[in-house]
Amino acid sequence: MRLSFQQQVLFGILFSIILVVVVGVTSYNAIMVQQQNAGWVNHTREVIGVAASVRSHLLTAEANVRGFAITNNASFEANYLQASEGILKELDALRKLVRDNKAQVTRVDALSMLLQSRLAVMGRQYDLLKAGNYKVDTIQAIVLQGKNISSQIDFSFKSIENVEEGLLMEREQNAQSSSVEAKQYILLGTSAFFLVILMLYYFIRKTYNAQIESEGQTLTANKQLEQLSLEDQEKNWILNAAVELSEAVRGEPTLTKLCKNLLDKLAEVTEAAVGVMYLVTRSSDVLEIAASYGMHDLAQVPQSVKLGEGTLGQVAADKKSIKKLDVTPDYFTIKSGTGSTDPAMVLVKTVSFQGRITALIEVGYLKDPGVKTTKLLDMVSDNVAVAI
Repeated sequence: MRLSFQQQVLFGILFSIILVVVVGVTSYNAIMVQQQNAGWVNHTREVIGVAASVRSHLLTAEANVRGFAITNNASFEANYLQASEGILKELDALRKLVRDNKAQVTRVDALSMLLQSRLAVMGRQYDLLKAGNYKVDTIQAIVLQGKNISSQIDFSFKSIENVEEGLLMEREQNAQSSSVEAKQYILLGTSAFFLVILMLYYFIRKTYNAQIESEGQTLTANKQLEQLSLEDQEKNWILNAAVELSEAVRGEPTLTKLCKNLLDKLAEVTEAAVGVMYLVTRSSDVLEIAASYGMHDLAQVPQSVKLGEGTLGQVAADKKSIKKLDVTPDYFTIKSGTGSTDPAMVLVKTVSFQGRITALIEVGYLKDPGVKTTKLLDMVSDNVAVAI
C-alpha cells in the first residue's frame, strides 16, 4: 500500500513520538537504577563510617580511663564521660542504618551487648578510681576483664565491617554497571531518533521532489495543451478566413469587382491598414493596378510595374510565393481622420495559375500580422487564381 505525503509525515511524527517516549522511559529507569545503586553505595559507606566512629569513641573512653587512673586529672574524667555518651549515640545510629539487613542487625545487637558490658566494666573501674578506696588486685582484675571484652568487641567490629565492605564492592560494581547501561540507552535512543529524523527527511524530500516533478510535468502538459489550443484557434481562424475570402470571389463579378471584393475582405479579416492588387497584362510583362484599399493618395502608388523592376517587379519576376518587407517611412502613409502613420510591415503575395503569375497582392500592417496571415494567403491563392 502506497502512503500519501500527508500519511508519511503523520506516520513519521507518530513513530518519533513513540520512540521519544520509549527512549525517555528507558533512560529514566536506567538513571533511577543508577541513582538507587549510588544511594546504596553511600549508605554502605555511611555504615562503615558510623562503625568506625563507635570504635573511635570506645578507644577514646578507654584511653581517658587509663589517663584518669594514672594522673587523677579531671580533664580525663570529662573526656571519658563524653566518649561514653558518644558510644551510645553512635551505636543507636548504627542500629538504624542496618535495619534493612537482618544479619547485620543481629551482629549490631551482639556488638551492643559487648559494648554495654565494656562500658559497665569501665564504669566500675572509674567509680573505684574516683572513690580512692580500692585494691590494686581489684583494678588489675577489672582491666583484664575489660581487655577480654575488648577483644570480642574488636572481632565483632571486623565482622560488621567485612560484610559492609563486601556490600560496598558489590554495590559500587552495580552502580558502575547501571551508569554504563544508562549511557548506552541514551546513546542508542539518540541514534535511533536521529535515524528516524533522517528517514523522515528522506521520505519527505523524496515526496516533495516527486510532487515538484509532477507539478512540472503538469505545467508542461498545460503549456502543450495551451499551444495546441492556440494552434487550433489559428487553424480555425485560417479556415474561417479562407471561407470568407472564397465567398468574396464567388459568382461572376467583373475582374475589377473581384479584385476589390478580395482586397476589402482580406483587409477586414487580417486587419490590414492599406492594400493594393495588381493584375498581369496579356503581354505577361507588366503589372497594372486593379484595386486598392485604404490608400489616401493613389498618386504615391505605382499604376503599373514591369516585371523585374523595383521590389514588386522583382518579386513577380522571381515568382516568389510571398515576401515580407520591413518598409521605410517614405514607402507610403496610412491616414485617418485623427492623424497619419507609416506601415510597419508589408506583405507581397504573388498569385499563380498553372505556373504563370496572374496577380500580385500588397497589403500593409501597423504591426507584424503573424504567420497565420501568410498561411491564409497561401491557402486562398489557388482559389483566387482560378477566380481571376
